[in-house]
Amino acid sequence: EAEFHAARNKLLQELGTAGEANADGSMPFSFTAENGKQFVEQQNALSDEEVDTASLPTITPDDLGSAEIEPHHLAALDGIIIKEAT
Repeated sequence: EAEFHAARNKLLQELGTAGEANADGSMPFSFTAENGKQFVEQQNALSDEEVDTASLPTITPDDLGSAEIEPHHLAALDGIIIKEAT
């Protein structure tokens, strides 16, 4: 995710023109029509890249201890980082 945001920010800097920072610290960008089209196309290409999850660390339910995690979050992680306790 951090790599996606770094690549997206690079696209913003290359193709857009920064405005004044908002009160929340976010930075608005404006684009020419052509640069806006390029930004959308390149950002979509970034979103479509596949991520190799084989190198992610694994954890067991025991590793979670008393953590309170909603079931749908655990279900989303099943097969990615959750492995059966041994």
